[in-house]
Amino acid sequence: MLRVLRLQKHATLVLSLCLLQSLSGRAQFFANDIDNADYYFGISLGYAVSTFNLDPSPFFLKQDSIQVVEPLNNGGLTMGFRATMRLTDHIDLRFNPALIFTDRNIRYTIKDSSTVDKKIESVLLNFPLHAVLNSDRFGNFRVYAFTGIRFADDVSTNATARKAEDMIQLSKYDLGYELGFGFHIYFPAFVLSPEVKISNGFRNIFKPTPGLIYSDVIQRMKSHMVVFSLNFE
Repeated sequence: MLRVLRLQKHATLVLSLCLLQSLSGRAQFFANDIDNADYYFGISLGYAVSTFNLDPSPFFLKQDSIQVVEPLNNGGLTMGFRATMRLTDHIDLRFNPALIFTDRNIRYTIKDSSTVDKKIESVLLNFPLHAVLNSDRFGNFRVYAFTGIRFADDVSTNATARKAEDMIQLSKYDLGYELGFGFHIYFPAFVLSPEVKISNGFRNIFKPTPGLIYSDVIQRMKSHMVVFSLNFE
């Protein structure tokens, strides 16, 4: 946990400095109209709500110790960079690597109606590639929608899980798709883009731990995330 907090502190400092440099150093560039640039860069700051799409195992129906197993929604911080290439007046290609700090919990309801929560701490390196469709510009406002694929590397979960035999373990790597929409709001020195994104995993990232009842009642888990972000370009 201490390692996660240090990573979050350092990442926040670096991205804050990059934001200040971006807003000051690129003012003249954006005054000349970002829409005519072949490529441009920015940073992202956001809030992610993470959970799992979970399927119980056949063993869940055979045992009577655990009555309910359900994933919970948990929040986290996201920070990243954006690199956008203009393909046409209305279509862009965007690469948006991000660092995501999140907890994803699973709640078990025991037969005596008590509950047990299993926390899965994750630090995700997320690498999405998006195709972006832009509307016409209306004054200082423009709408866009996007879809694409993403690859994620969990740099925290496996290292943490090895230290405790009763923890739910996840695969280190994930693959999925993303889709969303946002708004470009043009200012003299930068473009602000509020954005909403949904991310779903293709892969079963659950790693069984034989003999652990909290693991035995699960067959598969796929990642699910909703991200609300502010992007500065």
